[in-house]
Amino acid sequence: MLRIFLIQGAVVGLLGSLVGSTLATGLLAAWRMIAKNPDGTPMFPISMDFNLFFWSAVIATLTGLLAAVTPALRASRLDPVVAIRG
Repeated sequence: MLRIFLIQGAVVGLLGSLVGSTLATGLLAAWRMIAKNPDGTPMFPISMDFNLFFWSAVIATLTGLLAAVTPALRASRLDPVVAIRG
């Protein structure tokens, strides 16, 4: 039971960071197309570092894992039959 909660927390953190980073990259690309000077140059030169993409996924996964520790410890103390029923 402990392992299930910890894996679920890590997966939710990883998927959340991947979805968030993908949406941010897409919105940044849309912003680059919209925000242009009259001569066609970008109004704000913003770039996305893919190292940031990686580290945000790592930190969000660890955060999800840490957030799942308390419920996982509580669930591991319960009898599996009681946990399923209640």
